[in-house]
Amino acid sequence: MAITKVLSNVVVRGIWNVAIFSHEWLNLHEVAPKLEPNVVPEAIWVPQTGQQILQYPNQMTWAIDPNSLEIKIVDDWSDCSSYASGILKLLPHTPIQAVGTNFVFNCPIPEWPQSMFPALGEYSVINPKEDATCTVSSAKWAGVLQLEPNPLSAKVTLTVSQKNDRNSIAAWINVHHAVNNSQEAIRITESWEEDKALANKVIQECLKLDLKTK
Repeated sequence: MAITKVLSNVVVRGIWNVAIFSHEWLNLHEVAPKLEPNVVPEAIWVPQTGQQILQYPNQMTWAIDPNSLEIKIVDDWSDCSSYASGILKLLPHTPIQAVGTNFVFNCPIPEWPQSMFPALGEYSVINPKEDATCTVSSAKWAGVLQLEPNPLSAKVTLTVSQKNDRNSIAAWINVHHAVNNSQEAIRITESWEEDKALANKVIQECLKLDLKTK
């Protein structure tokens, strides 16, 4: 059994004018996802956070708030960053601090490396102590990985999580790029395949897992 790809996304940290983001505006400037005629995304405004959400029928979601732009695709690892690149080219004077790409997956317990279950000493979700006065309902482990080659000098973090579920492990790989301006951010968002290659390297070489989809 192979891993299940849950989602991939790109998050661009900066200062964003949420008010301009609409499907009509994105479509006008040819940076919106292609849709069938008369099909529009569902627009959701979250006043508590000042967030605008656009939910597209192709499993893609855009979420914009004053501090971040997130573009997400569920059930697959597809290139979200090309859309972010289009936005950055359209708004080249936007102050940008960082670009992060995330790859999230689930792995069946039998396929997961037995030495890498998240635990605290003898306490874990997968092997509860029968005589313990307390049990672990969830556990999380996170580590920054040093990978070579890493042409964009990205910070790669692997996070492994298990809740009270004896069937699967949830894991996500974050590829983080600190940037100083939108031009650097454009270069990063146009290098999505290199971020994906780092994620594949973690899965294949560090975790020894099968990359085939279910």
